[in-house]
Amino acid sequence: MSATLAWIADHGVDARTALARGAGTTRADGVSLYGAIASDDALVLGRWQRGDGLRRATGGPSARIGPGVLYLALGLPQPAALMECPPDRILNRNVRGFLGGLTTLAGEPVLYFGRDWLSRGKTPIALIGWHRDLEGRVLIEAFVSIGAPFAPPRDFAAVSPRSSKQSRGHAPGSIEPGDPDVMIEAIARGHATRFPGTTITRASALPTALEPPPPRDGVVSWSAPVEVPVGIVEAGVTLDDEGRLARVRLAGDFFADERAITALETDLIGIAPEEHAIGRTIDHVLGPGRGVIEGVTSLRTLQGALLDASRR
Repeated sequence: MSATLAWIADHGVDARTALARGAGTTRADGVSLYGAIASDDALVLGRWQRGDGLRRATGGPSARIGPGVLYLALGLPQPAALMECPPDRILNRNVRGFLGGLTTLAGEPVLYFGRDWLSRGKTPIALIGWHRDLEGRVLIEAFVSIGAPFAPPRDFAAVSPRSSKQSRGHAPGSIEPGDPDVMIEAIARGHATRFPGTTITRASALPTALEPPPPRDGVVSWSAPVEVPVGIVEAGVTLDDEGRLARVRLAGDFFADERAITALETDLIGIAPEEHAIGRTIDHVLGPGRGVIEGVTSLRTLQGALLDASRR
């Protein structure tokens, strides 16, 4: 398989613009890698998390962006742009170029253990996330510590139902900062190394900025947060006058196909909030071989959260 990856380093850019341009890599003509160190420090919510503030296009827990954090965004026209990729292995396959580049920068192996962080040995040094949009385009984002933590300190305590478990108690680490152009080119070269047949070139223009995803709100009642391997999941609902579901929102620290979440929230409208009806709809959308959601080990978790929200 052959592909050309066009990379670019951005300079003097604020956090909101960096995230918007990172998301815009999915609109490039081919594989696109964008990198920046934002000039301002900010907390960035994952796509599916509840809350107000800066929000990124990929799912997962909250992250930090700003000085001391290298932000990277890889846009793919489809999941198998660099190598063969089953529908439920988007990050497993497409993280490999990041590992190659970060291994060069760290001077020792950087590994991915199937969660939402990358580690140098047992030390987490980066948060990583993915999103597949309605047209099948894929975005991979990474927040790499180069002197400052890539996530809020509370996320490493894992003591609150709302806190992420991404580090499993390991204190976050860092790699040595360097020239942004050199670091981002190293990530590009990591893709050429890990994906045979891939060539790299420096892009001549910045990606087109995209608007951030909307907040997860607009419902009357929310379930209690339910702990899952990547953090939490919640469900929000509004019932109509007959007690049926009129509006549904799923929220949390998970990763998912946009098409799957949109379909599930739509297909649930009009049904009675009963265990069998909700379970059947979830299985239809997210069952084996259908939509992809990562970070939730059992679909019954979603069913329970929806029932809980319906009773509040």
